[in-house]
Order: sequence, then C-alpha cells, then structure tokens
Amino acid sequence: MRCNWRIVSTNHFDIYTDYLAVTFNQATATGLSFMLDGAISHDGITRFLPGNEFASKDLWLHVKSTVRQVERDDGDIVFDDTIQEKQWTDESGIMCWYYDHSPGRSVHGINFLNCHCHSRDVSIPVTCKIIHKPIFKCDLKTKKVRRRPVVTKNELMRQMLATAINCRFSSMENMNFIKRKNKKDFIPSCGDINPYDGPKSSAC
Repeated sequence: MRCNWRIVSTNHFDIYTDYLAVTFNQATATGLSFMLDGAISHDGITRFLPGNEFASKDLWLHVKSTVRQVERDDGDIVFDDTIQEKQWTDESGIMCWYYDHSPGRSVHGINFLNCHCHSRDVSIPVTCKIIHKPIFKCDLKTKKVRRRPVVTKNELMRQMLATAINCRFSSMENMNFIKRKNKKDFIPSCGDINPYDGPKSSAC
C-alpha cells in the first residue's frame, strides 16, 4: 500500500531515520522516494548517505533536547550490546562472528555497544559504538584463526562513560573507574533476569 506522507522536515537525516523506523519491507532509496511521491529524489537520498559519516556525537546532538526534557536525578544510563545477525553477508572486520547469549551460540553479524538514558519510563539512545575486529589471532589449542578487536567492549564502555554510569560490564576495573573517577555508585546487573518474569534469584 502506498502512503502519502506530508513532509514536515527538509532534514534528510530525520526523514531517512523515520522511514527506517516505519517501513516493514526492505529499506531502499527508491522506496523512500516513492513513499514521498518523489518530493525527495532517489539520487538525493543516495548522495546523502555516503556523504555523511555519523558518529556518537551526531546522535547526542540529535537527542540532547529530548534527554533534557525527561532526565531526572533518579534516572539511569544503561549499557547493553546487541547483535544484528547477517547470516549471508560476507565477513569483514565489522561483519564477523560473535557469541550471542540468547540462542547460546555464535552468530554472524554486526555487534553494537549501545548506551541508553532511561527516565520516566522512556529510554533514549545517547551513544552507540560498532564493535570492530580487524586483528587475526590463532588459537593455539584449536589451531583456529579468530578475529580480535583492537579495543575491547570494556574499554569502549569506559570511553563512553562521559555520558554513562549504569552498565552491565562489571569488571573490577570498571567499577573502580565509575566510583573513583565519576563519584557514582555502580549498580550490577543480574544476567539471570528474564525481562518478562523478573529476577529469578533473591540475590538480584
């Protein structure tokens, strides 16, 4: 079904991200142009995408005003990692194998380290890093060659702590960094929590 959209923003970034959020089919520049009745051409979209290299700073500038509206002293900054499985995509430093705890096996895809501001029942992404594994290392026991990152997730998390406090990567070094450098309390997460059932252990 074709939708007639009324363009309320000339910002290609806003329009493109809104399109990604609402489309149920494969997201394409042609599809977006079609939905907008040609108000933005296919060429205009394809020129926009490679012409901009967005980073966490751009995301923060985009959501800062919204965060300021909902933030509270008892709000949380929560870290988590997400794997977008891409079974048939060629392997690279970004598109490679990661262990996924949900199915309990390694999957082929992209791994994101996300940071969300959670306040007043609203969760807003404030920064995001893509895990990159450009280094090849041979496992002496299995004789298999595996990819390794230059910067670990724990190191990335500490880099992102300029806007984050509550995290689930609970190494002692991380907790000391939070307590001493940021003067904040560390709240450990319980990996045995089902988001639908609640904690399974009273220790949580």
